[in-house]
Amino acid sequence: MRSRALIIGVLTVAGGMLLGRASGLLREMVLARVYGLTRAADLAMFAMTLPDLLTSLLIGGAVSAVLVPEYHRQASRDGEPAARRFLGQSFTMITGLGSILAVILAGLAPLWVELMAPGFDGADHLAALQMARVALLAFPLSAATAVLSAVLQIHQRLTFATLGTLAFNLTAVLVIGLFASGHTGRTAAWAVVAGALARVVMQGIAAARDGGLNGAFSRILRFDRLPPGIGQRYVQALAAIGLLVLLPVTARAFASHQPGAAAAVSYALKLGELPAGICTAVISMIVLPRISRAIQSGDSHGARTMIRTSAQLILLGLVPVIIAFQWLADPVVGLIFRHGRLDHDAARLVADLARVSILGVPAAVLTSLAMAGFHARQNTSTPLRWGLAVFALLVPGMWLAEREWGIHGVVAATVVAAWAYTLILTVRGLSNDAMAVATPADEDSPPSARAA
Repeated sequence: MRSRALIIGVLTVAGGMLLGRASGLLREMVLARVYGLTRAADLAMFAMTLPDLLTSLLIGGAVSAVLVPEYHRQASRDGEPAARRFLGQSFTMITGLGSILAVILAGLAPLWVELMAPGFDGADHLAALQMARVALLAFPLSAATAVLSAVLQIHQRLTFATLGTLAFNLTAVLVIGLFASGHTGRTAAWAVVAGALARVVMQGIAAARDGGLNGAFSRILRFDRLPPGIGQRYVQALAAIGLLVLLPVTARAFASHQPGAAAAVSYALKLGELPAGICTAVISMIVLPRISRAIQSGDSHGARTMIRTSAQLILLGLVPVIIAFQWLADPVVGLIFRHGRLDHDAARLVADLARVSILGVPAAVLTSLAMAGFHARQNTSTPLRWGLAVFALLVPGMWLAEREWGIHGVVAATVVAAWAYTLILTVRGLSNDAMAVATPADEDSPPSARAA
């Protein structure tokens, strides 16, 4: 029965994420049709990317990585009502901070433009500033969505947990299709806000169904259910996950010096995000909660088995896809992107870049799996420490690669960095038994006793 439930859960998450990622490709198709590989396309891509990037860096998957294990811990020790109050207080805290941060980030818009698109100047730079401030209205909405998604994962309402991306993308596509002009990317900023609003409304209704949030918002301003140390774990997990998000963003930034190059890199990376997103969602929504429950029972063998089996299934599923894509890249890219202002030569460039970028997909997924193992036992420092080391080497490496091989070198450097991070986390996990599950007794013991 447990195996059947697991299979249904995996299929539900995979199906929902497939729809979400497919709608993301639809969004890219609409952008390509409207803008092609022009500076307006780069501006639209910037507007679509900025709030998502900042959400991933400042909120992101760390919410589930911290809230899901903590909910199970509080539910087992203090009961479900106390655990639901923890969720309500977390929602208030994270959404409130998200609103404050949105104002601060809007004031720092010139910094984001300079970091993410240093090739923009003059009128393009001014347009990017205006679009950034509009798109950042989506930031507090995304903060609320992150907590609601964790609630849906806890209660295993996987259908609605996975359909958020679909709601966002379809709404954004509708806005762009109805109002966008091929000469300016400004409509894309408002499309982001509309998509974020549609997503939070849908998931909020789903989370409140069947009493999933009963009592969650009583005493929400006391914050007595937020345990000491959770803030530090959140920041560390957030930073480590954010470094993964920075890999493609850094690639687009280096490519932005050539008109249309940032869009070409983005289109190529989007093809790899489809299988990676499905696998990562399965890890976050199914593997992590099960490992977290294993912590409460002290079933370290079961946790190790799930991690090992997940890694095997990831490689078994992705390697044939990657091999086949090397031959099918041109027709796939032509089918998806060769419309409107994207001509034959531009489509061939995107296909060549995609052949390289897809080689990093297994690395991205295996890294997420390794992080789930670390985070489930509240070891958030190791992924962050090694992620910073890899990223520090990536920037000069990508600069050299761009000078020698152009945007092809930029994409290749991204793949190399992803695999380096994966191998380091795997070796560290194996050498220190870091993927073993800590027991409650371990958590209550002093650091010296745990080290022994």
